[in-house]
Amino acid sequence: MNIRFSSVSELQHESITESWHLFPAALHPLVLGSGEIGMAVDPTGLQGLNTSQTQMADTLSIMHQDQSTNWNLYLRRDQALSKHHCQKGAEGCHLMPCGWLEYVLHLGNQRWTAREIALYGRNWSRTWTPKTGTLVTSYELNDLRITVTTTIPLDSVLIRVSFHIRNLQGHLSDVRVGLLCHQSLRDGRPLAKPSSMNTSQEKDLIFRQWKANNQSSMADLLEPIALGWTVAAHGPEAVFFADETVIESSVAVVQGRADFLVVAGSDRDGSEGLDYARDQVKRFRSSPPEESLRQSAASWREWFSRGAEVWLGEPDKDYLYLQQQYLLRAGESYHAGIVLGTYWNDTFGGSTFFDSLSVCEGMIRSGHVEEVRRFCQWLTAHCPSEDRPYYHMTYYNGQPAGTGEQAFHVSMAYGGVMIRLWSFTRSMEDARDIVIPYLDRLFTYLMGEKLIKINGEWKMRGSIALDGHLEAESLEAYQVVVYWMAILAEGYLEIKKQIAHDDDLTRQARDFLERMTSRGKFDLSDMNFLETWMPYLMGRSKYVDHASYGEFLKRKFPEGGRPPHDYQPWNTFSFAMSCLLTGFPEQALEQFEDGLRNICGVGYFDESLYEMRGGGFAPYPPATGSYLAVVTNLIVDGDLMSDDISVGTVLPLRWRQKYFRCQHLRTLNGAVISGWFQPDACRITVETNRPRCLRVAVPLRCVGEPLMVRHNGQRVEFPDDTAEIVLQIAAGTHDIEIARDLNHSTDVTIIEPHDHGRKMAQLLRDAGLSVRLLRDYRTLQQLSDKSRGFLVHTSYASLPVEVVSCLGEIAKNGGIVLGLFHSGRLDMDTAFAELSGVRLKQDTDHWNYDSKDVTYSLTDIGQKLFPALPCEFAIPQSADFVGKPDVGVEILAVDKKRGEPLFTRRSVGAGWVYWCAAGNKSADGPQYEFVKSTNEIINHGMDYEKRQKRLWLESPAFAALLSTVFHPLKK
Repeated sequence: MNIRFSSVSELQHESITESWHLFPAALHPLVLGSGEIGMAVDPTGLQGLNTSQTQMADTLSIMHQDQSTNWNLYLRRDQALSKHHCQKGAEGCHLMPCGWLEYVLHLGNQRWTAREIALYGRNWSRTWTPKTGTLVTSYELNDLRITVTTTIPLDSVLIRVSFHIRNLQGHLSDVRVGLLCHQSLRDGRPLAKPSSMNTSQEKDLIFRQWKANNQSSMADLLEPIALGWTVAAHGPEAVFFADETVIESSVAVVQGRADFLVVAGSDRDGSEGLDYARDQVKRFRSSPPEESLRQSAASWREWFSRGAEVWLGEPDKDYLYLQQQYLLRAGESYHAGIVLGTYWNDTFGGSTFFDSLSVCEGMIRSGHVEEVRRFCQWLTAHCPSEDRPYYHMTYYNGQPAGTGEQAFHVSMAYGGVMIRLWSFTRSMEDARDIVIPYLDRLFTYLMGEKLIKINGEWKMRGSIALDGHLEAESLEAYQVVVYWMAILAEGYLEIKKQIAHDDDLTRQARDFLERMTSRGKFDLSDMNFLETWMPYLMGRSKYVDHASYGEFLKRKFPEGGRPPHDYQPWNTFSFAMSCLLTGFPEQALEQFEDGLRNICGVGYFDESLYEMRGGGFAPYPPATGSYLAVVTNLIVDGDLMSDDISVGTVLPLRWRQKYFRCQHLRTLNGAVISGWFQPDACRITVETNRPRCLRVAVPLRCVGEPLMVRHNGQRVEFPDDTAEIVLQIAAGTHDIEIARDLNHSTDVTIIEPHDHGRKMAQLLRDAGLSVRLLRDYRTLQQLSDKSRGFLVHTSYASLPVEVVSCLGEIAKNGGIVLGLFHSGRLDMDTAFAELSGVRLKQDTDHWNYDSKDVTYSLTDIGQKLFPALPCEFAIPQSADFVGKPDVGVEILAVDKKRGEPLFTRRSVGAGWVYWCAAGNKSADGPQYEFVKSTNEIINHGMDYEKRQKRLWLESPAFAALLSTVFHPLKK
């Protein structure tokens, strides 16, 4: 993970710390919010430096040349749009600048502003903790250590700022702090026309109110709004000051601290005026100053306690999972839409866009469905009764931010959000009051404007544009769009069925879906519209041939290359979701990791890197929501239109090799899942309000071993080679445990620590033998009496001496041990070569890739022992061995051409140790292939793997030899 324009020195599960020996004035701003208001702060802990986000390349855009990118540091809030930062003559509005905050330090007779602090400060640091919404900034100035704590409680318009100041050399005296709230732009121009604001000064506070409208404002507003600013200090000797564009409260530092409250209220109904400010200041001053900070932290911790959390063994990903939840809650209101740029920048005009689907999916999967419900209520409330439901972008009041373009899939994406809400809650109230009213409007539009029935067949008509600024093209060219319509129809009809409502629109939608699906499942191999995102947008459906997406991947990226929107996290995360939903987890992980290559500030995903032309705009909510969706879906999933849920079934192999845990992950269909996972065991808890089919992937190093599966403490039997358990569960809470059953006996145990014995295990099972595929050397001693046959294929490294010693004891007690390939090579596996008595050397180039048929010729003793085997048989072999076995070793077969031993046995106690030359450096091979091309580098390992055929595992003669050796053990 590369974090740009930051100075990260420490990253933990819940927090991140930046530090520098000087005062770094040009770091990426850190953002705070409440869901009502938002502010980006500079390294002082407030906004005095105005480290504009446009100083950071990650936030610029040379693609969106018509967009304003004036991202100076301001207070901003929902439902406040203006033209203060629009270029002259530009259309539309942007998020309204609602003032800005800074502080000054009075040290004796010296006055220190943010500019002087940045010049002379040193040993700076700041620590940010999303789960408490708390920022702690600290630095040294002269002999003082100054610590500034800044926080905004959830769902409030309150900003709490606390100063802790101590003298590093002795006693602290004659220090005051002043907190200033400006009602101006950053260049000094006032927000309002002269005499338009009213100021009130009382004993404990200073209050300013502005009833902003087009007559009182220096720039037009989308709608009038009343803004209020209050500054108060905790403690005696507060001094207040006001002029035309600033109000200030200053207070003496007492016992090393000074505390302030800023009330940044706004309303259209008089609810956040002077009386509201008085009440908030009274509460603030009547409690100890640290109490307000605790209350703020508690408000965020309580919200996070309802959400999901992960411990992936990678603190950066864990932290980002919490950070993205904070950003989507602190920077959005949901009851007034989902601002594409959040509250912290004024790009995109504070509008809602179709990528809100990604935000909502991420919020549902991480446990925050209430916010999504509020957004859906807003969608339904502002959807017009006529015309198309929504245009490209929409202001908080439902007004389109421009019309005329053809990106009507915006309305379809909102339909997808509605179906996800219903799938999670299955609430009749949600269906009746929110979901169906919107979907009725959507399908009235689609059936009336975009689909037409000709000679009994539904055809598309009209045009579509990929985005609002692109030229529209004929809709007939984009078959995948009609697939998406059909999937939406599937959800629409299911919800209508649940509320037992049927009408002409429902019947039309049913006829459309039936005719579309009568031709078979939808083929995703030839997509040409939103191609890397489309499976994600549609969601998993029984009508889609998800495997066909693999053909699209092969054709689109034949060399494993990257998608066209390279270095755009929102695209790579969405692409990863498409790969997960269609069953390609390894490709999904590659795309997911690509999205982590560059991150702004302390964990902000932008639209794209400036260098890649795509734009900046950080934090970018679609990327933020998609990150949450990918991490969650890598672990758990559930189908939109069914109650089936799964855990671990699409885990990439590299994650199946991890130790990790999770808490309260949500599936889209409403299950809540917690648990821990390790390579050889897992335990999960499923909370569900309805019966379900549950699928759980067996941990990687349990697959192939006898299983111990417990469901709520009761054992459930599954076959030894089960890779995925399936349980039918009722409503309630279910605890599932999966581990190896170390008390179960099998005919044969294969010892193969590198997961390369899968094919050999299957050959033995095909011969009617029960098998344990053992990767864990530690439990061999415990299992030594649970099998009488042991098969060893040395891979990559020789067996530990203690393992060979244990195998020797097994043979002495009457067991059969068979070693393959290098296990008979003295210089590769000395201990086992001595146990088998073979002690051979390899007479082939070490880098030999090819296998060739070698004819085994049974000796007299071999024919006598194994009459079922033919006297001669061929097994492909990649190495030649030479040498003479120890005295007492029986040679059972030799190379017909060379006469060298190929198959031997040695008596050890009451049992036997066999050796066979068949094998390779590894049995089987990787369980997945890397996606990316290796054309740019020489990768010997990849080249070697491509040339390995492992033909010996496909040889009927080898299978017969295995079966013959272990057949006497068959129960």
